[in-house]
Amino acid sequence: MYAVRAELDEESSRGIIARYLEAGGNFVDTADVYENGVSEKITGRALKGVPRDDYVLATKVRFPMGEGPNDVGLSRKYVISGCKASLRRLGMDHIDLY
Repeated sequence: MYAVRAELDEESSRGIIARYLEAGGNFVDTADVYENGVSEKITGRALKGVPRDDYVLATKVRFPMGEGPNDVGLSRKYVISGCKASLRRLGMDHIDLY
């Protein structure tokens, strides 16, 4: 079995998210580890201007985002710092599901 990795540029990614929302989708999921945070940045920019009550935003934490001992896991320290970093990348004031 082979792993397949598909990457899109930001414009294509934003188009997919826009079409998904237009079709009635309302659950948007990403993670800090996807492309080392770039996915959260693109997702946040794609959702800019969409009324915040029109979708549920989820992101994840757990996997390494750095080399240090506090850059991975589910410790209180990592979860809180990871959440703050995700909010910054997303440009949001809250996450619905973490």
